[in-house]
Amino acid sequence: MYTDLHITITSMLTLYLSPLLNARGIERPFAWLRKQGFTHNTAHRLLKQPVVMNLAYLEKLCSLLQCTPNDLLLFTPSAHTPLPAAHPLNGLVKKAEKENVAQQLRSLPLPQLDKVLDLIHQLQSGANDKEQAAP
Repeated sequence: MYTDLHITITSMLTLYLSPLLNARGIERPFAWLRKQGFTHNTAHRLLKQPVVMNLAYLEKLCSLLQCTPNDLLLFTPSAHTPLPAAHPLNGLVKKAEKENVAQQLRSLPLPQLDKVLDLIHQLQSGANDKEQAAP
């Protein structure tokens, strides 16, 4: 919540960083952010809510995590000011907490890990094909 000139604004957009870091298997988010070059204060602020951040930090996080700003933003609809169902902000409503992929992979038997690796190669091949086809 921000107060400026006697106007109170409750932000319904929040940074969805911790769940994304968890999904990437990053178990120590603060240490990881520091290792990536964020200052102590910035790393601390990025992991707290509410977050007010410089867009350069958002760009750096997207680059490091190979994601888009939409992946890092979470929209929580307000009961007081509902949006139409087709509103673009509704695309930022996250369905469930991201799972730690590395943790999930550790519990799979070897034959299933081979299938996951094959799927990863297929996905990477498809992404490379799209990059080569782009003008």
